[in-house]
Amino acid sequence: MTEDLISRLIERDEAALLELYDQYGGLVYSIAVQILRDAQAAEEVMQDVFMKAWDKIGQYNPAQAKFTTWIARISRNTAIDTLRKTQSRTPEKGEFPLDDFSYTLAEIHSPDPQRTIALHSALRDLPADQSELLYLAYFGGMSHNDIAEYTGLPLGTVKSRIRAGMMQLRSIFNPKPESNA
Repeated sequence: MTEDLISRLIERDEAALLELYDQYGGLVYSIAVQILRDAQAAEEVMQDVFMKAWDKIGQYNPAQAKFTTWIARISRNTAIDTLRKTQSRTPEKGEFPLDDFSYTLAEIHSPDPQRTIALHSALRDLPADQSELLYLAYFGGMSHNDIAEYTGLPLGTVKSRIRAGMMQLRSIFNPKPESNA
């Protein structure tokens, strides 16, 4: 995402909105379909996401996150909101293909394929109890309470495992520089 495109979006250039859609449509759709498991609903979420991005582009702050992260968060939140409106969020036991976790991650479209591969590898290397809960939370669109109900684990355990997994991922992707002591 170039600063030029962001500037054009802020200036309400409709051609820039089309470029945004071309660049990030695959990412937005893959997040929505992963959460909703419904192609038609995912397409509707895509429209909502790009309208939200258009309306909120002035709130984007490159110092806080990459643009990809910003639009992915809007996509995830919009898809989860849609899911909450249409159905109960607690799936039936066995509905999420946790055994096929790596396949699901491989389907995720990213403008940075190397980062997707690295994320895929890092999630596979996490302990299964952490990676499965991260999958349910971030790709399944489930809240911590939903995960606790779905897995039968205490809420505190769910939160601790997700936090531990996120901390491991953060250390992999944002390692602290070694100090010269």
